[in-house]
Amino acid sequence: MSRTLLCLAIVLSVSSPPRLAAQTLTQEAAAWPGALRDSLAELSDTAGVRRIASAESRRAAGGNGDAQLRLGVVGLRLGELRMDRWFNAAQAAFRNAARSADSRAAAAYGLGLAYVGAARAERDDPLTIGLRAGRGALVAAQRQMSQALASEPDNDAAALALVDLALELRDSADAAAASAVLRVADGRAHLRSAARELARGRLERQTGAADSAVLAFRRYRAASGDSSRALLELARTSLAAGLPDGESLYYAGAASADSAAAAGYRDDIAPLVDSVTVARFDALRSVERQRWLRRFWHERDEVDLRRPGERLREHYRRMAQARRDFALSVNRRRYGWRDAFHSGSTEFDDRGIIYLRHGDPTDRLRPHILYAMPNETWRYARPDGDLLLHFSGGGGVAGAFDEGGDLLDYRLVESVRDIRGLAEMPLDQLLLSRQSLSPRYSRMLKWGPYGAARMAAEERGWGRASIAEATTTDSHLLSFARALEAMATLVGVGTDSTGSRGQLVFALRDSAAAASSVRPGAPRAVHVRIVALDAGGRPVGSADSTMFFAERPHADSGWLLERVPVVLPPGRWRYRVALDLGNGTGTVLPLDDVMIPAESGRLALSDLAIGLPAFALPWCPTPADTVYLTPFTTFRRGGSLELFYELHGASAGHAYRHEIAVVRRRSDQSEEGRPRVSLSFDEPARAALVRARRALAIDRLPAGAYILRVRVTDPGSAATVESSRPFIVVDR
Repeated sequence: MSRTLLCLAIVLSVSSPPRLAAQTLTQEAAAWPGALRDSLAELSDTAGVRRIASAESRRAAGGNGDAQLRLGVVGLRLGELRMDRWFNAAQAAFRNAARSADSRAAAAYGLGLAYVGAARAERDDPLTIGLRAGRGALVAAQRQMSQALASEPDNDAAALALVDLALELRDSADAAAASAVLRVADGRAHLRSAARELARGRLERQTGAADSAVLAFRRYRAASGDSSRALLELARTSLAAGLPDGESLYYAGAASADSAAAAGYRDDIAPLVDSVTVARFDALRSVERQRWLRRFWHERDEVDLRRPGERLREHYRRMAQARRDFALSVNRRRYGWRDAFHSGSTEFDDRGIIYLRHGDPTDRLRPHILYAMPNETWRYARPDGDLLLHFSGGGGVAGAFDEGGDLLDYRLVESVRDIRGLAEMPLDQLLLSRQSLSPRYSRMLKWGPYGAARMAAEERGWGRASIAEATTTDSHLLSFARALEAMATLVGVGTDSTGSRGQLVFALRDSAAAASSVRPGAPRAVHVRIVALDAGGRPVGSADSTMFFAERPHADSGWLLERVPVVLPPGRWRYRVALDLGNGTGTVLPLDDVMIPAESGRLALSDLAIGLPAFALPWCPTPADTVYLTPFTTFRRGGSLELFYELHGASAGHAYRHEIAVVRRRSDQSEEGRPRVSLSFDEPARAALVRARRALAIDRLPAGAYILRVRVTDPGSAATVESSRPFIVVDR
């Protein structure tokens, strides 16, 4: 007997059993797509399958519902073998089978499969026009799966397919409708499989029903014994909803050796990292993966000055929100050579990618402009300079993406003038719609052609730089409802038994501090957070402390000055400081630099501490030394500027040459060649650590910007170390 005829015999014997009175539609629906399709799956000879189709077509000619079901299944197999037109034949067969009440549930399920097959074929056909190829067929498939499940609540295959379709369509209305059908069916079903509970949980989470999702995932865990996948799904849901056990569930699942769970963890962090990091993650195993993830999220908490676990919870909150608000409704994306950013994502538009990386913008503008495509502008207020990001529906730069643009596929563009529809829209309305974000936009209208062109170039440069920063970093910076007027400087001076230290000196405006006090005159608390970062942006040290201080504004300045010692490893670092007075009052200060000298026996020079005694905080590293620390960089002319620095790695009894110079900075940031103040002296070292103090008269310096430089040379070895600090002198 030939292989084709043998398979035909298997198909007929499996698919045409005698009808038993007790046989339910659930059993029928489970039998025909399972055994029959498994038998057909062994066949790849289209001619043989077509002969089976011809035989089934003759049997179905009399209107027999079972024969129509079998013909539909054969048609599905032919469609899978790249004979796409057979999906249409399968649809017709299942519609005919649906006329029989006994076959209605199975026919609806089969018709749904036929629609799914047709949708896949349409999407994969390069000659099909449009970016939503097959979407209509998927919607029809979801409708059929809903009908199948309504008729047969125990049909797990239909339930799983319904959930998959609702999640693939990425439409909140579709997800809500599917969830309603599934809830009714679950209430009527006699026994639900573990796979169905898993699918139910994912759908409930998509609709925002966290409690129902958690319950479904727990039932899945109990029914399947698959702890690793259940833990991940429970963690995703709990973290997004802010439930207390999310973090422990997340790390417990990360230690699993299950490859599917590992892929889930990888997919969740992929929007935040590059392909090299993803490859490194894929090479990790079980406990290594868990440790890596702990370090990954902990470093982000440190960089953003957050408490442990905040960044992880925020990531999953953002992910849930992005799936609701920024999911792609297209299944094809094409890019042009002028596209500002190629995310490669098939799940989120560019807004979703930015949202996952940086969260809610400070300002979000969605203006309606005549003839303009849908567009948005997001501004992120940041201590180191705002990010300004423009998104255009329709694909990107006007005229460049007619082949791949879509009305709802929001793409990043460098300038507001790149929003699609520029040729038809009123330019003044476009620019005025953004004037609340920057004065550049109104200047483009009011200034002459040369000034407007300069503003346009600056605006484009701002947009280009913002895209580069936003798409290569991620953040969850602290924010406060009320801004605190404050300054801070970390000066790399001071040592103790723990090693090199820095001195963080900060100033708060008295009015802001008084506003946060619970009782007038009571001691006030300030929460101080600081993190030091290496050149790659990774934390190398941090400090988190709360200190109390009394109401004592310094001199007549109205500022409150305080100091916090910080232990950091040797090196040159970038650092960030956050000051929080509670009650929503605080500030995050811009990044700055600090130099912590190494105590390795080699010659090294510390940072320079400068200050006017009347407007600085005195600090005594030893009883014989008084250092004046201040966060201010602007000093009034008059009196003497106190300078302090430390020389490490000196040889006792050996003389070193110290050269101090004050050089003026011009408006173009260049420096004058001749110092306005210069001082040099030779001084023998009494120990390996030399503390040097000098007073520099600034009463004769004209108002302006200056650089203070200190150079120390070992005459014997000619080794030289240098440090500098900028400051400004103003008139009284």
